[in-house]
Amino acid sequence: STSSHHLHMQAARLQTALVFKNCERIRARLSFLSCCAPTSTLPSVTNRASCSTTGRKRYTVSASSLTPRDLSFDFESHADLVRALQALQDDPLQRDGGRIVTFRGNPQSKLFIIGEGPGAEEDRLGIPFVGESGQLLDRILASVQLDSESDVYVTNLVKRRPLNNRDPTADEIHYYRPWLEAELRLVNPHVVVLAGRHAMKSFLNEKQGITKVHGQWYDIGDGRWWMPVFHPSYLLRNPQWKPGAPKALMWQDANAIKDKLLDLGHGHSDPSFRATR
Repeated sequence: STSSHHLHMQAARLQTALVFKNCERIRARLSFLSCCAPTSTLPSVTNRASCSTTGRKRYTVSASSLTPRDLSFDFESHADLVRALQALQDDPLQRDGGRIVTFRGNPQSKLFIIGEGPGAEEDRLGIPFVGESGQLLDRILASVQLDSESDVYVTNLVKRRPLNNRDPTADEIHYYRPWLEAELRLVNPHVVVLAGRHAMKSFLNEKQGITKVHGQWYDIGDGRWWMPVFHPSYLLRNPQWKPGAPKALMWQDANAIKDKLLDLGHGHSDPSFRATR
């Protein structure tokens, strides 16, 4: 009914507010709501934080009854976002058994790289791009004098490993999108690199495949420079080094990314240093 829906939405807002406001007052209101509507109509929250009026606390929300649209992603700091993400439960990929994988690199970096999803090694360590693909990415960055820990921020479209490294579904990507948008807002990069076709399709209104448009700059109206590139895992499957091959093209794209950062006043460069194998 309309009344139950109204109570449901009140409860969703209040449970989100538990992270930010006085806990006892809000819990009292939630108790009142639970008396006015069947329990099944109210969103469930698990692993609630202990009450405190200082600082934000870790919280988890049941995705079966509460979607990201019901949550507030207006985190004041990157650390707040990471704490909330690490506490997430009942999200679509939790059933696949993976752990939450947050980010690596520098949250103050002006270069932001978005991959697709964690692999086995990323799942083991809880850090993105640390397996073979990540090691290749580090070499690509180093070849244009970019340090993977201090000059770059790296994250993924989805925050857990899909079972057997399958592609994430559109619904899974959509579910984690607010977390990714919060990362973009808090890091506030000037250059965003989309690694792989899923990352490209998630942000760019581009009908052509990534083999046609990699290395091109896009303006999506947010004041940032966006570029799709080959995912490092694709380069591992196509290791040939010859003119026109994906690996050679990737190194050209890496140079373009570094040049753009320099044009924007970020980083440094040795004029005699250019990307090589």
